Amino acid sequence: MTDRTQTLRSPSIMSLVREAMRRSPSHTIDDEIPLAILLRLIEVDEAEARHEAQIAAFRAGKR
Repeated sequence: MTDRTQTLRSPSIMSLVREAMRRSPSHTIDDEIPLAILLRLIEVDEAEARHEAQIAAFRAGKR
C-alpha cells in the first residue's frame, strides 16, 4: 500500500482501495492511487467515522 493511503482510518475503506488497485492497475500511477480518487476515499472514510460517532452517541443517550 502507498504512503497516501495511510491517512485512511477505516479497514473497510482500505480493503476497497486494495481491491480496486488489484483489479484495475491501470488506475494506479507508479503503484499509487491518483490523488483525486484518494481524496474521495478520505471523504468517505471521514463520513463513516462521523456516522459511527453519531450511532455511538445515540446509543449512549438511550441507556
